[in-house]
Amino acid sequence: MSQRKIQQLTLQIHRGQLHRSAQVDDATAPFESVVSEGFDRSLLATLEQLRAEHGTSEPPFPKFPGAGSDGCSDGGCGKCAVLVNGVAQLSCQTTLQSILGKANKKTAALAPLSKFPTATGLVVERQKQRDAGATVATSAAALSSCIECGICFEVCPNTGSDRSFVGPLRLVVAAGSFDDQESARRLSLGEQGVVGCHGAKNCTAYCPQGIDLASEIRDLNGKVRRQLWRSLFRSSSDYASSSAEPSQAAPQERADEASPADGGVVDSSKDD
Repeated sequence: MSQRKIQQLTLQIHRGQLHRSAQVDDATAPFESVVSEGFDRSLLATLEQLRAEHGTSEPPFPKFPGAGSDGCSDGGCGKCAVLVNGVAQLSCQTTLQSILGKANKKTAALAPLSKFPTATGLVVERQKQRDAGATVATSAAALSSCIECGICFEVCPNTGSDRSFVGPLRLVVAAGSFDDQESARRLSLGEQGVVGCHGAKNCTAYCPQGIDLASEIRDLNGKVRRQLWRSLFRSSSDYASSSAEPSQAAPQERADEASPADGGVVDSSKDD
């Protein structure tokens, strides 16, 4: 009788501090733990249990987002987003079994989101995302279910410390106040605005809430282009009109100069 194969998943949890601006990583080795049961649990629940078991370890157990009262554990706050083998996911919505089915060599490397300024353990500085989220409620209706997890920014190939693109969420948030020529000009500014989106659609593919940010940006791109073309056409028309006015007045001015003050009748006798 063959024995049932025991499943095991090795978690390698980033424990150091990342300084994104200098791309420096402290030499602290990752925390490693082998899990052999409870694969139906979420990754977040597993991290909570490991922290309870190894909370007094030295160096300390890695910090992780969404822990305890800081998160909701229900996919509603977006705070627990991490990289699992390089893929951005919500740890409260990711089971160990789902990782086990994808992990290479049954190992799951857990790391912080890579496109935020600094990180300690798995926790990143999220001020940029909070700034965008502060106006989500008054922006496009499509963002009503946004949880500000930062995954769209993480998976976009056009964001990062060496890129100027503001990211999918911030762009669509800005589009919520789109109403005039100035809005079109602002949103189209080079690689920072709609031009910076190259249509990879990762923001839609990886959004845990199923928000179609790619379509929102595509529609915004069309609005911006139409508004800019209308503005250009109006400017050209205004210029043409202003240029035509002097040429229309010129013949009258020349006629006035050529005509004597007595009604335009020339007395030829004055020439004798």
